[in-house]
Order: sequence, then structure tokens, then C-alpha cells
Amino acid sequence: MHGPGIPTVHGPGVPTVHSTGIRTVHGPGISTVHGPGVPTLHVPGILIVHGPGIPTVHGPGVPTLHDPGILIVHGPGIPTVHGPGVPTVHGPGVATVHDPGVLIVYDPGIQTVHGPRIPTMHGPGIPTVHGPGVPIVHSPGIPTVHGPGIPTGHGPGVPTLHDPGILIVHSPGIPTVHGPGIPTVHGPGVPTVHGPGVATVHDPGVLIVYDPGIQTVPFGRRF
Repeated sequence: MHGPGIPTVHGPGVPTVHSTGIRTVHGPGISTVHGPGVPTLHVPGILIVHGPGIPTVHGPGVPTLHDPGILIVHGPGIPTVHGPGVPTVHGPGVATVHDPGVLIVYDPGIQTVHGPRIPTMHGPGIPTVHGPGVPIVHSPGIPTVHGPGIPTGHGPGVPTLHDPGILIVHSPGIPTVHGPGIPTVHGPGVPTVHGPGVATVHDPGVLIVYDPGIQTVPFGRRF
């Protein structure tokens, strides 16, 4: 993926992602995402969408997403996400998410996430998440993520995440993500990602794209 606001992602399972305001994602089992500001993502089993307005999410396991200005929570058993700026997610494995600044949370072991821009996450495999602007954490084995706008994730499989304004932590096989606004991702099945304000992590079954100009469209493996 590369370029300011016009990323290109390629790799096993998720060949391409590109656009400023209009994104397209396609690959084995992945349909298409597109739309100015309000993209729609549809993947068999899991799908997520986000954009300024009221995006739509549909498919088995993740019935609905309704949120002007917030992101996503997804995974089998999570029936609904809703709320203008303050979403609430509930379902087996992911009890609650309630935070104007929290972006995404999905993991069978995560119990709760809450707080006004200072979330706290706890559960088997992911003890704690805290700090203003710390958006996402998921996957067993990542013990802690913290910092005011500069989260650091560490643990077996996902050693480090360090980037002000970027928001990802993710999967065995993706060893590192770092850089102020211009992160670099590398590891087995994950070539390289770089570009101002655009962070992407992907490997077979995991993909997260973040771009201030295109909102956010994350999706990942089924849990």
C-alpha cells in the first residue's frame, strides 16, 4: 500500500485496496467496498463498514452496524453495533464497547472496553488497553496496549505497534508496525505499507485499513 490517501494493498487473500473516499477491496471470498465517504464491506462471515454517515454491514454473524462517526466491532455472535458517536456492542465473546474514541475491538477473549477516549479492555489474553486515542487491540497473546495517542502493543506474535494517530494491532505473522503517520508493516504474507496517515496490516485472514481521508474500513478473520 502506498501514497497519501490512495493506498494499494496486496497479498494472499486480499489483493487490492485503493481510493480516496472511494475504496475497493477484492479477493478470494471478498466482494467489493466502494462509496464516497461511506464504504460498504462485505465478506463471507465477517463484514464491517465505516464512514461519515450511516454505513451498512450485512452478512452471517454480523447483522448490523449503525454509526455516524464511529467504527466497528465485529465477529460471529456480535448481533448489533449502534449509537451516534458512542457505539454499544454486545454478544458472546465481546461484551461491551462504549467510547467516543474507541475504534475497533474484536476477540473471543475480550470482555469489556469502555471510557471516554480512555478505554479499558480486559479479558483472557488481552489484560489492558488504555490511553487517550488508543483505538484498537485484538488477538490472544497481546498483553498490553497503552499511551496517549501512541499505543504500544507487545506480546507473542505481535511484538510492537507504535504510531501516533495510527490504530492497529494484529496477528501472528505480522511482527511490527511503526512510524509517526507513515508506518511500515512487514512480515510473512505482509509485504509493506507506507504513506502519510494511512496504516494497513494484512495477512491471510486479517486486514485493517485506516486513512483520515477515507475514514476506516477494518475487517479480520472469523473468531
